Amino acid sequence: MHRLWLTTDWLLSAFSLQRSDTVLRYAAFLAEGRHQSGPWKKLINQIFLGSEAVVANLQSNLGANARLLEIPAIQRRPLPQRVAQIA
Repeated sequence: MHRLWLTTDWLLSAFSLQRSDTVLRYAAFLAEGRHQSGPWKKLINQIFLGSEAVVANLQSNLGANARLLEIPAIQRRPLPQRVAQIA
């Protein structure tokens, strides 16, 4: 069964242009990440992934008047300041 949405050739081409090398390199890539923690613990406000500067930039680009009803207000609020910034 051929699935049009499954583009394995495109994905594997990121690892090599020769099919035999591609499969081996992709398998090695998966093995390297097998025991690493996923991105879920690094999420900020449950929707942003990146440094504090990246998150601040994204939030400022959203704008205060943005109507993002699908994102709860608690997830849209600015990051709290660190104690060192307050003191």
